[in-house]
Amino acid sequence: MKLVQLAIAALAGMVIAAISIWSSRAGAVPEEEPVAVVNDSPVTAVEFMREAERQRASVIDYFYRTYGAKMGHHFWESAFNGENPETALKERTLKEIVRTKVELELFQEHGLIHGTSDADLIRELEKENERRRAAIRANQPVYGPVHLDEAAFRDIFISKTRGELKEKLSRNELVANDDTLMRHYEAIKDPMLISEGTVRFDKLTVSYKDTGSGDGDGRSKDRVRAEMADAKRLADQGMELAEAAKELWVGVGASVAGYTEEELNNRTAGAYYKFQPALYALLTGGLPDGRVSPVIDEAAQGSYVLVRITDREAGGYRSFEESRSQVESSYRDTAYSAYLNRLVEAARVDLHPQAWKALRLL
Repeated sequence: MKLVQLAIAALAGMVIAAISIWSSRAGAVPEEEPVAVVNDSPVTAVEFMREAERQRASVIDYFYRTYGAKMGHHFWESAFNGENPETALKERTLKEIVRTKVELELFQEHGLIHGTSDADLIRELEKENERRRAAIRANQPVYGPVHLDEAAFRDIFISKTRGELKEKLSRNELVANDDTLMRHYEAIKDPMLISEGTVRFDKLTVSYKDTGSGDGDGRSKDRVRAEMADAKRLADQGMELAEAAKELWVGVGASVAGYTEEELNNRTAGAYYKFQPALYALLTGGLPDGRVSPVIDEAAQGSYVLVRITDREAGGYRSFEESRSQVESSYRDTAYSAYLNRLVEAARVDLHPQAWKALRLL
């Protein structure tokens, strides 16, 4: 019983300490008191502090990279070439909040949300969590966590609603004719729309999954790599990889060693990039034709790989028609960002002087 009492006392002390930290860092400004108003949307102290927490690391990193200043006891009160970290954090936090509030107002204007306050977002969070609980009860799939916390929900919700707004605005404010899209295509085609070209290659693969742990022959990963190094030596001396594969079959068995002739092109590049990144980097990174690659460890596949490029066709740019949907999506993103920037520049920001001065971020 005494241990329980001690645990409760310790927990209470932690809670009191957390409250004290909030109070001292917020300068005793009540959580729901507005410290600023963006257009018609109030910004409460708790909203401001939450965003400041998100911005703290970037401010610390800026002062370290710019002035070599390290985080220490007097870091936030110090001045570096006339710049003060706490002031910089306040300014960066306010800038991000203004952008968020303007975007939320845009969502509301187009009927996608009911309000821009913290309370409005909390209501949306509760609705989403109830939807997820209902889906679980009905044995329906739920993507991501069953229960979202406020931080996770905010980013997911804003991203999802932003996509819906872009779709609506693309019919009017962000509409683009073919001439506009063609100009955007010319602006982004390098590097976004470069064709991969075609690379044909021979490939020798040896799996090291489960080696030395139940396969019966006690092979280790190091042993497999040594055998692969022997295969590379033979290939460097002129042996075809198909023949080197036969030599490997003697050492490791045909069940774990394989030889294939493959092709990297526009259709297959995505799969290589996603599932065999080391191989993709090698094939697109300047391996000369005819030369045997180093031994590649494809950890995700659990295998060692050797390749030799046998043929190559230069790529180019994908045509406008081939890339039209990607060009439209890229243009919509660019136009939306520019549209939002104009609204942010025109936003009315009113600080509440007393609350703003009392709000401390230390």
